[in-house]
Amino acid sequence: MGKQDSSICKNCNSTIKGNYCQNCGQATKTDRINFHYLVHEIQHSIFHVDKGILFTIKELLLRPSITIKGYLEGKRVNLFKPFGFVVNQSSLNPKHATGILHSFLICLFVLQIQ
Repeated sequence: MGKQDSSICKNCNSTIKGNYCQNCGQATKTDRINFHYLVHEIQHSIFHVDKGILFTIKELLLRPSITIKGYLEGKRVNLFKPFGFVVNQSSLNPKHATGILHSFLICLFVLQIQ
């Protein structure tokens, strides 16, 4: 089993005992977003469909910076995975695929350097 990152859940701030939060179900260990993580997400997004796409769209429209910052801080249980979200949204209108991906990468970069 993986080692716990902290005794407080990054998603709901409940006390954690074990590898998952008993309150919301988020994994205790949230990996840093790096090349390995992105490769895993590409593979995962091709073969799996995650929950939360409508919630993710709503949160990104109403609170974009809070949602992205929260995701980077480890609050991930209710949100659609980023790469899968970009692929999903790009497939709806391929003409805008480059712009969506570019905007997403800029947001990640800006939040990483803060």
